[in-house]
Amino acid sequence: MIVIRLAAARRWPLVTGIEAAIHALLSQPHLRYTARFLMIASAAWANIAGRLWVAFINIIERGEEPMSHSRRSDPAERSALMRLFYRNWRPTSLGRWANRFSGWWSGIGLPPKFMAVLEVRGRKSGRRRSNPVVIATVAGGRYLVSMLGPGSDWVKNVEAAHGDAVIRQGRRRPVHLVAVPPQQRAPILREYVRIASSGRQHFPLPVGAPLSDFEAIAEHYPVYRIDPS
Repeated sequence: MIVIRLAAARRWPLVTGIEAAIHALLSQPHLRYTARFLMIASAAWANIAGRLWVAFINIIERGEEPMSHSRRSDPAERSALMRLFYRNWRPTSLGRWANRFSGWWSGIGLPPKFMAVLEVRGRKSGRRRSNPVVIATVAGGRYLVSMLGPGSDWVKNVEAAHGDAVIRQGRRRPVHLVAVPPQQRAPILREYVRIASSGRQHFPLPVGAPLSDFEAIAEHYPVYRIDPS
């Protein structure tokens, strides 16, 4: 209830209404389980809304601060909304939460069909790591693209695991991931940008750009072919 009261102090009408409803339900013995469920759900909502609020304020206060010139800047950060989810080619806390939800959704086999979960053994922890991914299909082959470039954790884990991984889409299937050379990536990158509405934000090219443009950036985006294990 502390989180709810803090949110109510910010004059969020929905939270204030939920709190009043919870107090009313708690007074009814046969509705106490419902009240407890509402307490948990409203606390989670207030926590997410609070994080969004803080991130929004930080963006306003910082303005368009320059990115580090030690590496290419992420095109996604041109959008204030995307900066809530990604900074310097890495997901923020909010981005990690969104990825967990996306992974749960795709992992149980819900649409779209080109979404899945990639499971790879962590190169340091040795534990299984899960990441939501988009599967691009080109000329009968199925491919994974790292929208965050070679520094992505799942790319490093795949390399450390020598390509051994699992794809989960309702059921788990062992696979072997084979790195695609940069000179062969352009058609795959173009298809990925076409179907991945969120992932394409990390590319400097629009949907339908010429293959030659994708060839020019291919070295910055690792691609793996999905083979049966």
